Amino acid sequence: MEKIINTQKEFDKIKSDFSGRIVIKDTKESIYVNRSFDNAYISVSDNATIESVSDNATIKSVYGNATIISVYGNATIISVSDNATIISVSDNATIISVSDNATIESVSDNATIISVSDNATIISVSDNATIESVSDNATIESVSDNATIKSVYGNATILLFGMACICFLYNAKKVTSLGINMIRQIGTSKIDMKLSKETSFIQIKEELSLNKNPKFETYKKIYPTEEQNKKIIMYKAVHKSKDGEYYSNYNNSFKYIIGETKEEVCSKNQDDSCSQGIHISHKLWALKFGREFENMALLECEVDEKDIVVSRDCDGKVRASKIKVLREVPKSEY
Repeated sequence: MEKIINTQKEFDKIKSDFSGRIVIKDTKESIYVNRSFDNAYISVSDNATIESVSDNATIKSVYGNATIISVYGNATIISVSDNATIISVSDNATIISVSDNATIESVSDNATIISVSDNATIISVSDNATIESVSDNATIESVSDNATIKSVYGNATILLFGMACICFLYNAKKVTSLGINMIRQIGTSKIDMKLSKETSFIQIKEELSLNKNPKFETYKKIYPTEEQNKKIIMYKAVHKSKDGEYYSNYNNSFKYIIGETKEEVCSKNQDDSCSQGIHISHKLWALKFGREFENMALLECEVDEKDIVVSRDCDGKVRASKIKVLREVPKSEY
């Protein structure tokens, strides 16, 4: 079922148990999105204008020439593409993907952008905000205060000042640092870099790119990985039913039981992180993945390194053919 929304009144009339697609497009007024739906997803398109997305609201996609003025609270936007614009992302808000010619004007507070790619532009990243990945021809016009960019690839252009940080600089067209910044370059790619005398620059000549070297040995050098009794400790966010059953988000008939070993056919394809297998990750990635589950449980798992497949597009998630479920991690540990 699909509902087309042009006004705030139409949006407010939608019941919380609505199942289907909510399309906000060609709005006659600015609309406030401050509700979440269990069985519906929201898209914003064409020339729609959203005044704000807040609280725990989730929007699956923003595209066309749509504009969102403000995203804050614990709101999440999965995808921003085409010529869409978001003016401000703040608080603990999360944007999963910014691509095509989309623009984010300001990212601040503890907000997180997972991926910026294609010809997308971020005007300003400040405070304690984090950009997980910048690639292709994306542009970050300014990164300041304590903001962090975790990984930079492709022909990206970035300006740093204040006390900003690039954790992993693999490739870029140009990086300019005007402040007391920190840049860690991985590999020996030639990059047009203009660095102030106060910039701390470290070059690690060892190849640590999973894109070029998709092995678990490389993964362990990039992501927080635990090891006990020669076994790798990984984590999985699952759903927990009222009667205490743990089940997969992708397939709710795939159950996990504490103490038992689960096996699954695991694709050896290293070009796609979403190929078949049991998907696991380091703890922080799993918590981020499951943050929208109302009944989320975090499982600690034991894995043989030989059973793990790492893909070239890995962002912290891997997959395995066999895992042993050790325990449910209590919330006091995260």
